[in-house]
Amino acid sequence: MVKTVGNNIDISIIIINYNTFELTCNCIKSIIKETKNINYELIIVDNKSTKDDPNLFLKEFPEVKLIISPKNLGFAGGNNLGLELAKSKYVLLLNSDTVILNDAIYKTWHYLEKSSADVGVLGCKLLNPDGSLQPSTGEKTRGGYSIKKLIYKELTNNPIYFHLDKRFKTDENKNLSQTDQQEVYETNLVVGAYMLVRKEVFEKAGLLDEDFFMYNEELEWCNRIVRAGFKILFYPFAEIIHIGKQSSSNINMSRQIYLSQALFYFKVLGYRGYFMYILINFFNLITNVLFYPFLSKNSQFGVGQYIKKFGGSLYQMLSIIVHYQKKTSSGKVPLKSSDL
Repeated sequence: MVKTVGNNIDISIIIINYNTFELTCNCIKSIIKETKNINYELIIVDNKSTKDDPNLFLKEFPEVKLIISPKNLGFAGGNNLGLELAKSKYVLLLNSDTVILNDAIYKTWHYLEKSSADVGVLGCKLLNPDGSLQPSTGEKTRGGYSIKKLIYKELTNNPIYFHLDKRFKTDENKNLSQTDQQEVYETNLVVGAYMLVRKEVFEKAGLLDEDFFMYNEELEWCNRIVRAGFKILFYPFAEIIHIGKQSSSNINMSRQIYLSQALFYFKVLGYRGYFMYILINFFNLITNVLFYPFLSKNSQFGVGQYIKKFGGSLYQMLSIIVHYQKKTSSGKVPLKSSDL
Protein backbone atom coordinates (compact mmCIF):
# COMPACT_ATOMS: atom_id res chain seq x y z
CA MET A 1 0.00 0.00 0.00
CA VAL A 2 1.24 3.49 -0.80
CA LYS A 3 2.05 4.91 2.58
CA THR A 4 0.83 8.42 3.40
CA VAL A 5 -0.50 9.87 6.65
CA GLY A 6 -2.51 13.05 6.11
CA ASN A 7 -0.21 15.87 5.11
CA ASN A 8 2.74 14.35 6.98
CA ILE A 9 4.66 13.35 3.87
CA ASP A 10 8.40 12.79 4.05
CA ILE A 11 8.97 12.42 0.32
CA SER A 12 7.05 12.86 -2.94
CA ILE A 13 7.93 10.26 -5.60
CA ILE A 14 7.29 11.21 -9.23
CA ILE A 15 7.27 8.60 -12.00
CA ILE A 16 6.70 9.39 -15.69
CA ASN A 17 4.82 6.75 -17.63
CA TYR A 18 4.83 6.48 -21.40
CA ASN A 19 3.70 3.11 -22.73
CA THR A 20 5.44 1.29 -19.87
CA PHE A 21 2.44 0.18 -17.81
CA GLU A 22 3.89 -3.16 -16.71
CA LEU A 23 7.31 -1.71 -15.90
CA THR A 24 5.76 1.17 -13.99
CA CYS A 25 3.63 -1.27 -11.98
CA ASN A 26 6.73 -3.32 -11.15
CA CYS A 27 8.51 -0.14 -10.07
CA ILE A 28 5.59 0.83 -7.80
CA LYS A 29 5.51 -2.66 -6.29
CA SER A 30 9.23 -2.44 -5.50
CA ILE A 31 8.67 0.95 -3.82
CA ILE A 32 5.90 -0.48 -1.65
CA LYS A 33 7.94 -3.56 -0.78
CA GLU A 34 11.21 -1.77 0.00
CA THR A 35 10.06 1.51 1.56
CA LYS A 36 8.67 0.93 5.07
CA ASN A 37 10.17 3.58 7.33
CA ILE A 38 8.90 6.86 5.85
CA ASN A 39 5.65 8.37 4.67
CA TYR A 40 5.48 9.08 0.97
CA GLU A 41 3.11 10.10 -1.77
CA LEU A 42 3.35 8.57 -5.22
CA ILE A 43 2.61 10.74 -8.24
CA ILE A 44 2.25 9.06 -11.63
CA VAL A 45 2.36 11.34 -14.68
CA ASP A 46 1.13 9.67 -17.85
CA ASN A 47 2.65 11.37 -20.90
CA LYS A 48 -0.26 10.56 -23.22
CA SER A 49 0.44 6.86 -23.56
CA THR A 50 -0.93 5.25 -26.71
CA LYS A 51 -1.20 1.70 -25.35
CA ASP A 52 -2.68 0.94 -21.92
CA ASP A 53 -5.32 3.15 -20.32
CA PRO A 54 -3.52 5.12 -17.58
CA ASN A 55 -6.60 4.87 -15.35
CA LEU A 56 -5.61 1.24 -14.83
CA PHE A 57 -3.02 2.55 -12.36
CA LEU A 58 -5.85 3.65 -10.07
CA LYS A 59 -7.35 0.17 -10.19
CA GLU A 60 -4.02 -1.42 -9.29
CA PHE A 61 -2.94 1.27 -6.80
CA PRO A 62 -5.92 3.37 -5.62
CA GLU A 63 -3.74 5.56 -3.37
CA VAL A 64 -1.56 7.01 -6.15
CA LYS A 65 -2.06 10.49 -7.51
CA LEU A 66 -2.50 10.23 -11.28
CA ILE A 67 -1.89 13.07 -13.71
CA ILE A 68 -2.91 12.41 -17.32
CA SER A 69 -1.20 14.85 -19.66
CA PRO A 70 -3.18 15.78 -22.80
CA LYS A 71 0.06 15.53 -24.81
CA ASN A 72 3.51 14.00 -24.53
CA LEU A 73 5.57 16.70 -22.80
CA GLY A 74 8.76 14.67 -22.64
CA PHE A 75 10.80 13.97 -19.52
CA ALA A 76 11.17 17.58 -18.38
CA GLY A 77 7.58 18.69 -18.96
CA GLY A 78 6.13 15.54 -17.44
CA ASN A 79 8.22 15.82 -14.28
CA ASN A 80 7.35 19.49 -13.94
CA LEU A 81 3.67 18.54 -13.74
CA GLY A 82 4.53 16.27 -10.84
CA LEU A 83 6.79 18.82 -9.16
CA GLU A 84 4.00 21.39 -9.14
CA LEU A 85 1.72 18.91 -7.33
CA ALA A 86 4.29 17.54 -4.85
CA LYS A 87 3.61 18.35 -1.18
CA SER A 88 6.82 17.19 0.50
CA LYS A 89 10.02 19.17 1.00
CA TYR A 90 11.85 16.31 -0.73
CA VAL A 91 11.00 15.10 -4.23
CA LEU A 92 12.32 11.97 -5.92
CA LEU A 93 12.37 11.86 -9.72
CA LEU A 94 12.32 8.14 -10.51
CA ASN A 95 12.31 6.42 -13.89
CA SER A 96 9.55 3.92 -14.56
CA ASP A 97 12.08 1.26 -15.60
CA THR A 98 13.70 1.02 -12.18
CA VAL A 99 13.47 -1.43 -9.28
CA ILE A 100 14.12 -0.24 -5.74
CA LEU A 101 16.53 -2.39 -3.70
CA ASN A 102 17.21 -2.67 0.04
CA ASP A 103 15.30 0.38 1.31
CA ALA A 104 17.19 2.68 -1.08
CA ILE A 105 14.64 5.49 -0.89
CA TYR A 106 14.79 5.68 2.89
CA LYS A 107 18.60 5.57 2.88
CA THR A 108 18.94 8.50 0.48
CA TRP A 109 16.16 10.48 2.19
CA HIS A 110 17.75 9.94 5.61
CA TYR A 111 21.16 11.05 4.35
CA LEU A 112 19.77 14.17 2.69
CA GLU A 113 17.66 14.97 5.76
CA LYS A 114 20.81 15.02 7.90
CA SER A 115 22.91 16.92 5.35
CA SER A 116 23.48 20.66 5.38
CA ALA A 117 20.95 22.86 3.59
CA ASP A 118 23.32 23.53 0.69
CA VAL A 119 23.15 19.87 -0.39
CA GLY A 120 20.35 20.09 -2.93
CA VAL A 121 20.44 16.84 -4.91
CA LEU A 122 21.35 13.25 -4.09
CA GLY A 123 21.83 10.38 -6.53
CA CYS A 124 22.38 6.68 -5.85
CA LYS A 125 24.19 3.76 -7.45
CA LEU A 126 22.55 2.40 -10.62
CA LEU A 127 22.84 -1.26 -11.54
CA ASN A 128 22.07 -3.16 -14.72
CA PRO A 129 19.61 -6.08 -14.43
CA ASP A 130 22.58 -8.47 -14.21
CA GLY A 131 23.98 -6.56 -11.24
CA SER A 132 26.82 -4.86 -13.10
CA LEU A 133 27.48 -1.17 -12.58
CA GLN A 134 25.86 1.48 -14.72
CA PRO A 135 27.02 5.12 -15.13
CA SER A 136 25.43 7.08 -12.29
CA THR A 137 27.26 10.42 -12.10
CA GLY A 138 29.40 12.90 -13.96
CA GLU A 139 32.81 14.18 -12.90
CA LYS A 140 34.03 14.12 -9.32
CA THR A 141 33.88 17.89 -9.18
CA ARG A 142 31.37 20.70 -9.08
CA GLY A 143 33.11 22.39 -11.98
CA GLY A 144 31.03 23.77 -14.79
CA TYR A 145 31.23 23.30 -18.54
CA SER A 146 33.67 24.96 -20.90
CA ILE A 147 34.58 25.04 -24.58
CA LYS A 148 37.70 23.01 -23.74
CA LYS A 149 35.64 20.25 -22.12
CA LEU A 150 33.19 20.30 -25.01
CA ILE A 151 35.98 19.80 -27.55
CA TYR A 152 37.53 16.97 -25.52
CA LYS A 153 34.21 15.17 -25.09
CA GLU A 154 33.17 15.39 -28.73
CA LEU A 155 36.59 14.41 -30.06
CA THR A 156 36.16 10.99 -28.47
CA ASN A 157 34.01 10.22 -31.55
CA ASN A 158 37.00 10.89 -33.81
CA PRO A 159 39.22 7.97 -34.98
CA ILE A 160 42.34 10.10 -34.49
CA TYR A 161 41.51 10.30 -30.79
CA PHE A 162 42.18 6.60 -30.34
CA HIS A 163 45.75 7.07 -31.60
CA LEU A 164 46.57 9.80 -29.10
CA ASP A 165 48.90 9.14 -26.20
CA LYS A 166 47.07 7.92 -23.09
CA ARG A 167 48.53 10.86 -21.21
CA PHE A 168 45.84 13.04 -22.75
CA LYS A 169 43.20 10.99 -20.91
CA THR A 170 43.40 12.78 -17.58
CA ASP A 171 41.65 11.84 -14.34
CA GLU A 172 39.53 14.97 -14.72
CA ASN A 173 37.76 13.37 -17.64
CA LYS A 174 37.42 9.88 -16.15
CA ASN A 175 33.80 8.77 -15.77
CA LEU A 176 33.79 7.78 -12.13
CA SER A 177 30.30 6.37 -12.37
CA GLN A 178 31.74 3.21 -13.93
CA THR A 179 33.88 2.39 -10.93
CA ASP A 180 32.65 0.90 -7.70
CA GLN A 181 32.72 4.00 -5.55
CA GLN A 182 32.50 3.40 -1.81
CA GLU A 183 32.41 7.00 -0.67
CA VAL A 184 30.01 9.90 -0.85
CA TYR A 185 31.39 12.59 -3.13
CA GLU A 186 30.37 15.84 -4.75
CA THR A 187 29.72 15.77 -8.47
CA ASN A 188 28.38 18.00 -11.22
CA LEU A 189 25.68 15.53 -12.30
CA VAL A 190 23.58 12.59 -11.20
CA VAL A 191 21.64 10.59 -13.77
CA GLY A 192 17.94 11.48 -14.01
CA ALA A 193 16.81 7.90 -13.38
CA TYR A 194 17.07 8.65 -9.64
CA MET A 195 17.29 12.25 -8.42
CA LEU A 196 16.33 13.12 -4.85
CA VAL A 197 15.86 16.89 -4.70
CA ARG A 198 15.11 19.42 -1.97
CA LYS A 199 12.07 21.55 -2.73
CA GLU A 200 14.18 24.68 -2.19
CA VAL A 201 16.21 23.67 -5.24
CA PHE A 202 13.47 24.09 -7.81
CA GLU A 203 12.12 27.09 -5.93
CA LYS A 204 15.49 28.83 -6.38
CA ALA A 205 17.01 27.24 -9.50
CA GLY A 206 13.71 26.75 -11.34
CA LEU A 207 12.02 23.68 -12.75
CA LEU A 208 13.37 21.44 -15.49
CA ASP A 209 13.79 23.17 -18.85
CA GLU A 210 10.84 22.14 -21.02
CA ASP A 211 12.70 23.05 -24.20
CA PHE A 212 14.25 19.57 -23.84
CA PHE A 213 11.99 16.74 -24.97
CA MET A 214 14.32 13.92 -23.99
CA TYR A 215 18.01 13.59 -23.05
CA ASN A 216 20.32 16.18 -21.48
CA GLU A 217 17.58 17.85 -19.46
CA GLU A 218 19.13 16.64 -16.20
CA LEU A 219 22.55 17.93 -17.31
CA GLU A 220 21.14 21.40 -17.89
CA TRP A 221 19.18 21.29 -14.63
CA CYS A 222 22.17 20.11 -12.60
CA ASN A 223 24.27 22.88 -14.12
CA ARG A 224 21.65 25.43 -13.07
CA ILE A 225 21.36 23.89 -9.61
CA VAL A 226 25.12 24.17 -9.00
CA ARG A 227 25.09 27.77 -10.24
CA ALA A 228 22.31 28.49 -7.75
CA GLY A 229 24.67 27.51 -4.92
CA PHE A 230 23.61 23.92 -4.19
CA LYS A 231 25.77 20.82 -3.99
CA ILE A 232 25.03 17.58 -5.84
CA LEU A 233 26.15 14.40 -4.09
CA PHE A 234 26.55 10.79 -5.18
CA TYR A 235 25.53 8.36 -2.44
CA PRO A 236 26.80 4.83 -3.22
CA PHE A 237 25.23 3.04 -0.24
CA ALA A 238 21.79 2.92 -1.86
CA GLU A 239 21.27 0.90 -5.04
CA ILE A 240 18.54 0.47 -7.61
CA ILE A 241 18.22 -1.51 -10.83
CA HIS A 242 17.81 0.64 -13.94
CA ILE A 243 16.76 -1.31 -17.03
CA GLY A 244 17.16 1.65 -19.40
CA LYS A 245 15.70 2.91 -22.70
CA GLN A 246 12.31 1.32 -22.25
CA SER A 247 10.13 4.32 -23.16
CA SER A 248 12.08 4.82 -26.37
CA SER A 249 12.95 1.22 -27.27
CA ASN A 250 10.48 1.02 -30.16
CA ILE A 251 11.25 4.34 -31.79
CA ASN A 252 14.37 5.87 -33.28
CA MET A 253 15.83 8.28 -30.71
CA SER A 254 19.31 8.55 -32.22
CA ARG A 255 18.76 11.93 -33.85
CA GLN A 256 17.12 13.20 -30.68
CA ILE A 257 20.38 12.71 -28.80
CA TYR A 258 22.28 15.03 -31.15
CA LEU A 259 19.53 17.65 -31.05
CA SER A 260 19.43 17.62 -27.25
CA GLN A 261 23.21 17.88 -27.02
CA ALA A 262 23.27 20.89 -29.34
CA LEU A 263 20.51 22.55 -27.31
CA PHE A 264 22.38 21.80 -24.08
CA TYR A 265 25.58 23.45 -25.25
CA PHE A 266 23.58 26.43 -26.49
CA LYS A 267 21.94 26.76 -23.08
CA VAL A 268 25.13 26.51 -21.00
CA LEU A 269 27.83 27.91 -23.33
CA GLY A 270 25.86 30.20 -25.63
CA TYR A 271 26.47 30.67 -29.34
CA ARG A 272 30.16 29.75 -29.04
CA GLY A 273 29.36 26.38 -27.51
CA TYR A 274 26.52 25.74 -29.93
CA PHE A 275 28.57 26.40 -33.07
CA MET A 276 31.65 24.65 -31.66
CA TYR A 277 29.55 21.53 -31.04
CA ILE A 278 28.39 21.52 -34.67
CA LEU A 279 31.89 22.31 -35.97
CA ILE A 280 33.55 19.51 -33.99
CA ASN A 281 30.97 17.01 -35.20
CA PHE A 282 31.56 18.13 -38.78
CA PHE A 283 35.27 17.54 -38.22
CA ASN A 284 34.50 14.11 -36.75
CA LEU A 285 32.24 13.26 -39.67
CA ILE A 286 34.83 14.24 -42.30
CA THR A 287 37.64 12.42 -40.46
CA ASN A 288 35.55 9.28 -40.13
CA VAL A 289 34.82 9.33 -43.86
CA LEU A 290 38.54 9.73 -44.67
CA PHE A 291 39.47 6.84 -42.34
CA TYR A 292 36.58 4.68 -43.52
CA PRO A 293 38.62 2.34 -45.83
CA PHE A 294 41.03 1.58 -42.98
CA LEU A 295 38.40 0.74 -40.37
CA SER A 296 37.09 -2.67 -39.36
CA LYS A 297 33.65 -3.74 -40.61
CA ASN A 298 32.10 -3.02 -37.22
CA SER A 299 33.67 0.44 -37.19
CA GLN A 300 32.51 1.09 -40.75
CA PHE A 301 28.98 0.23 -39.72
CA GLY A 302 29.30 2.63 -36.77
CA VAL A 303 30.53 5.41 -39.05
CA GLY A 304 27.57 4.87 -41.36
CA GLN A 305 25.18 5.11 -38.42
CA TYR A 306 26.95 8.21 -37.14
CA ILE A 307 26.56 9.95 -40.51
CA LYS A 308 22.86 9.11 -40.61
CA LYS A 309 22.23 10.21 -37.04
CA PHE A 310 24.15 13.47 -37.12
CA GLY A 311 23.33 14.34 -40.72
CA GLY A 312 19.68 13.54 -40.25
CA SER A 313 19.38 15.93 -37.33
CA LEU A 314 21.45 18.75 -38.83
CA TYR A 315 18.58 20.76 -40.32
CA GLN A 316 16.71 20.89 -37.01
CA MET A 317 19.95 21.47 -35.14
CA LEU A 318 20.71 24.59 -37.16
CA SER A 319 17.24 25.95 -36.41
CA ILE A 320 17.68 25.83 -32.64
CA ILE A 321 18.79 29.43 -32.30
CA VAL A 322 15.72 30.57 -34.24
CA HIS A 323 13.17 28.83 -32.01
CA TYR A 324 14.87 28.80 -28.58
CA GLN A 325 16.71 31.11 -26.22
CA LYS A 326 19.19 30.53 -23.42
CA LYS A 327 16.56 31.18 -20.75
CA THR A 328 14.56 28.27 -19.34
CA SER A 329 11.60 26.96 -21.37
CA SER A 330 11.91 29.67 -24.01
CA GLY A 331 10.36 27.77 -26.93
CA LYS A 332 6.71 27.11 -27.62
CA VAL A 333 7.24 23.34 -27.88
CA PRO A 334 9.99 20.94 -26.74
CA LEU A 335 12.79 20.22 -29.22
CA LYS A 336 11.65 16.92 -30.68
CA SER A 337 13.21 15.03 -33.58
CA SER A 338 11.02 15.10 -36.68
CA ASP A 339 11.24 11.30 -37.06
CA LEU A 340 9.54 10.60 -33.71
